[in-house]
Amino acid sequence: MHERRFWHPRQSCRIRQTVILIVYGFTLLNVNSHASISTNCLIGQICGCQLLSRSKVTMRKYPGANDAGGKSLQTPGIALFIVRAAFTMLAGETLSSQIEDEVQNEIEEAVSVHRSLLSISKEIAAAGNLLAETYGRSGKMVIFGNGGSAADAQHIAGELVGRFKKERKAIDATALSTNTSILTAIANDYSFEEVFARQVEAVCRPVDLVIGISTSGRSKNVIEALKMAKSIGCITVGFTGETGFPPGTTDLDIRVPSKNTQRIQECHILIGHVLSGIVEASLY
Repeated sequence: MHERRFWHPRQSCRIRQTVILIVYGFTLLNVNSHASISTNCLIGQICGCQLLSRSKVTMRKYPGANDAGGKSLQTPGIALFIVRAAFTMLAGETLSSQIEDEVQNEIEEAVSVHRSLLSISKEIAAAGNLLAETYGRSGKMVIFGNGGSAADAQHIAGELVGRFKKERKAIDATALSTNTSILTAIANDYSFEEVFARQVEAVCRPVDLVIGISTSGRSKNVIEALKMAKSIGCITVGFTGETGFPPGTTDLDIRVPSKNTQRIQECHILIGHVLSGIVEASLY
């Protein structure tokens, strides 16, 4: 994993400058006489202006500023400006570095989980073969899930109905999360646990393949729909995380080796793309 750093090496020069300004500012705070910027505060004027553009701190906000032309400042005033602006700049640089580190950590974690899919490549290939065989016997894919998994289901169905890599005829695929009238009617008249099962009963035939998506493997409405599909005689495939669906829920579980929901969802889309490519290659 990427090693976290307090700040990035390329920022060290700017941080050193900031520290110098802080020390200089505190030194000025010990001086009680008025001073001209052009003499006693030359460094503060030059560096302070640089900090001003980065920190969006206005010198007039600080005590000691002479509003009559701004040619002279009380020493404590300019010192306070330098110290506060320097700390503002330092905080901004540190936050920027921490954000960059977090981005790198997220990417490296995602790459690691994606690479772990190699350990379940046989299951993914098996799902691809089952899906290709489904279309070979004039069946279709029916797919569903909740929340982000609903969006993934629609995405994967769209790759087949639309176009993935090749120009070809549309391939029949249905996502069950798109018709809000059906979803709300079933949820209202029956229960939310039946929103997919009722649709599976209506649209599926024994020649179809049904994919249920749940990162936890515990979504009740997904489990109920997979049970309904099995009772009809459909082939059932689960997209889930490392815990999987309860035993016997599906004919084939594709378990992403992770407990992190966002990583699992990212891998589900990759798997969906792989399956789309297999289907296209087998049919066209």
